Amino acid sequence: MQSDHQNESEVGMSFYMLVFALVFLCMSLATLVPSSASRVAILSAPWSTAAIDSAVAAEGALLGTIGNGRYLVVAASDKPDFIEQLYNHGALLVLSPLIFDACRSGLNAFGE
Repeated sequence: MQSDHQNESEVGMSFYMLVFALVFLCMSLATLVPSSASRVAILSAPWSTAAIDSAVAAEGALLGTIGNGRYLVVAASDKPDFIEQLYNHGALLVLSPLIFDACRSGLNAFGE
């Protein structure tokens, strides 16, 4: 009888941990969604076009890179379809530039 109560307690705890993890994941993803196309971080896949090439092809202004710009760059544009164009030119993900700010230790900002 005590083992049944213990199993129910473990199931309840697992459920709460799962809910907490899902809420945390949703909140984390929400902070990564770009609020506008004016300034975005562009992440490219290793097998596709470099992030810096995607930004240039979509006519964005480069604001900075992480490393050599192969995988992560920040770009800006006033074009309303900028994010769509980035995906069309090979971007894997287009994120809020907060991810870029978190990686500042490897920053190579243009003009700095």
